[in-house]
Amino acid sequence: MRYSEIIEAAANLPTKYEIDPDTDLAMNLPNQWSQSPYLGAVKAKSGSGYIAQIHIPQAIWTSMVDQNPAKWSNAPASFFNETGNQRIPMIVGRFADPRQAAWYAQEVLFGGDIQPKEIIEDYFDEKYNDGDGSVWRGLKQNVPAFEGTALTAADEAQFFATRGNSPEAVQKKNTDEYNRAMPAKIKKAMYDLFSHNRDLAKKRLGFKGSLEQLKVKIDQLVDQRGVDFFMTAPGSVKMKDLTSLKF
Repeated sequence: MRYSEIIEAAANLPTKYEIDPDTDLAMNLPNQWSQSPYLGAVKAKSGSGYIAQIHIPQAIWTSMVDQNPAKWSNAPASFFNETGNQRIPMIVGRFADPRQAAWYAQEVLFGGDIQPKEIIEDYFDEKYNDGDGSVWRGLKQNVPAFEGTALTAADEAQFFATRGNSPEAVQKKNTDEYNRAMPAKIKKAMYDLFSHNRDLAKKRLGFKGSLEQLKVKIDQLVDQRGVDFFMTAPGSVKMKDLTSLKF
């Protein structure tokens, strides 16, 4: 079973990570499988199960904390430690399956539906400022149930032996994932926009048919124009403003 949400995340992942073909999840680097094979999933310190551990990217930390420190007056002093992974991470648990913990962590940082800053800030806002946590909790409700058996540290040697993990091979794999994932992502964004704004569909696409016909029109348009036409730069994951594009 494959999950379209992770296909989107995989297109955004740094090229150094292998992608598990059975789940589309990014895997930890070789010799880093002791906590779990799956990137972002960490064994719980006590009891069974796994947590999703998300280290806050510098850009998000800068805008969330450095530029707005007064918002976090209820947080402990350790919250303001700005030294990389020494910052307080976002920790969500507990998951029986490490693949679910990894799904959550990877969707937060690399998924496309909700901005990472929105999820991370919502988590800390609930923790320290009486926020309702609706964003990060809502994402947790969407964690899929994975089939089969999760990989373990014992599978490390075989996993990497059966996959090309040279930089060139990883780059090609992620490029292939990008080329496979992005057309669907663009088509969804266009359909979500134009199906709810028929005047804009008429103005930009010259279209005023049924929703089913609109879907066909968008599919044809994306296939004809190609991915790069819709992105801010070749290989980018950021789309141009669809409301102003001239098709």
